[in-house]
Amino acid sequence: MEEASLTAAQVKGSSIGDEILNWTPILSGLREYIEALRHHGQPKPLAIKKHPTRHHPDQIVVEVFPSGLEALVWGGFRGEIWIQPGKPPSQGGIYSYNYNKDDDDDQETRKQKNEKLAGGIALVLGAGNQQAVAALDILHKLVIDNEIVICKLNPINEYQGPFLRRAMLPLVNKGFVEFVYGGPDVGKMLVEHPLVKSVHLTGSEGTYDAIVWGGAQQKEAALKKKRKKGGGGIVVEPPLKKHVGAELGCVTPYIVVPGHWNKEDMEYHAENIAAGLINNAGHNCLKAEIVITDIAWPQREEFLEALRARIDAQYPKYAYYPGSGKKFDDFRKKYPDAEELGRNREGMEDPAADDSNKNNNAVKYSKWLLKTGLSPEQADTRTENWVGVLQEVALPGCNGDASTFLKEAVKFANEQCWGSLSCSLTIHPATRQQHKEAYTQAITDLKYGSITVNLPTLLGFAITRLGWGAWGGGETGGTAESIGSGNCFVHNTMMFEHVEKNVLSGPFRFHPQPPVWSGANRNMDKIGPVLARFTTKPTIWKLLALARQAALG
Repeated sequence: MEEASLTAAQVKGSSIGDEILNWTPILSGLREYIEALRHHGQPKPLAIKKHPTRHHPDQIVVEVFPSGLEALVWGGFRGEIWIQPGKPPSQGGIYSYNYNKDDDDDQETRKQKNEKLAGGIALVLGAGNQQAVAALDILHKLVIDNEIVICKLNPINEYQGPFLRRAMLPLVNKGFVEFVYGGPDVGKMLVEHPLVKSVHLTGSEGTYDAIVWGGAQQKEAALKKKRKKGGGGIVVEPPLKKHVGAELGCVTPYIVVPGHWNKEDMEYHAENIAAGLINNAGHNCLKAEIVITDIAWPQREEFLEALRARIDAQYPKYAYYPGSGKKFDDFRKKYPDAEELGRNREGMEDPAADDSNKNNNAVKYSKWLLKTGLSPEQADTRTENWVGVLQEVALPGCNGDASTFLKEAVKFANEQCWGSLSCSLTIHPATRQQHKEAYTQAITDLKYGSITVNLPTLLGFAITRLGWGAWGGGETGGTAESIGSGNCFVHNTMMFEHVEKNVLSGPFRFHPQPPVWSGANRNMDKIGPVLARFTTKPTIWKLLALARQAALG
């Protein structure tokens, strides 16, 4: 882990502590999957409760996090899995039944069970940004879907392949997992190989369409034929007949609810949004893209000043992902008056293509870009920028009223912001209590697979007991014709079926400060390894060591 993190830090220009932190979801996922298998796929949750809503009187919510010694680290946190309305909180998939021909199932259900039990070979097309994504996708296919896995690493971060293979060596030696390398030609060959039963990818909608349809043009031609035939209930089958599971990103909104905040509140939550922007140089599918505020909030300008200050305190990071230069240029053309923020790095060059880097049009240490004061019509809500740029949208007509704002902000996020993967909502405890019904309705109405409250969206990915994927309500994509943010949930180490979404709430202010996800934490090189060891096997002694390092952060 340390060697892998050092290598990644050298490639990305990040810190070793940040890169070690990226290994903690892998470690928690491994431990929790083992625990789940020991319980035959049905580990006991903290609580199962009914959560009747205006539209769904039979909604069930399952509390799964934190438990054990983790509850002492994550004090004030609560992680919930919301089950699709009308569905039971069943767990375990293939581990929860012993199928035989006398089961009272219809033919289609029996066929699906047989396919699950049969296993097969799955191809995982690894994401190019974070090693934890590929590792957890592998574990999902291996454990949840009962399939042997061949993982093709993305050329952008294939240097992590030997480290991941070493970490999974017992599985490799048993013939359950293997890693391969190459470009699109290798990926195409593997996708089409007759021994490959299913495919899983974390990437873009364009990549999904290329794999499933042969490209955007072929997809549009097929859908055009459907429209000529009258559309309606006609189903257009893509050329690829294999199941392709996908997690495909989002224009991630951060909703900031108006309330009465003090200076420390402002700084803390400005730091949370900054963390959502700067992590991994913005090359994350859960990256903060749009901050939604109330234009009539009396403290809005004060909050924006705190946000500017927190972003401006950060050093620029190496924008290593291919196409970063064009994305920065496109944002500047759209918003030529966007503010450039960030500390000067000694020897920093002006943003330009780095010809020495194999990643075409990557950018050396570009400053962060912030555009504030946009109306809903002016904001670009359909483009996932994937680099260090951020927009602020000020909603009119709410008059500083939290209930009105919650309703309008949720509507804007659901209907205007592309995708349904993740979002964040920040609300003061007093405001939440005063507008309890409006808050509850907002969480119920948000059509996102991961909702974090008073936390950056990074935590929704990192807590592996929760599911990670697009909203499971069925109205915002998830089909081959309109894939949106994807069609499945990974992580979900509690193995719950029928997941609609996941809600992770935290305290309005987390202590000690700065927290581990904060760019202001200067002790991550020491906190990272201690947190990793605690995550692997929590003990009271590791907890004490973690507390000591956190206090020094």
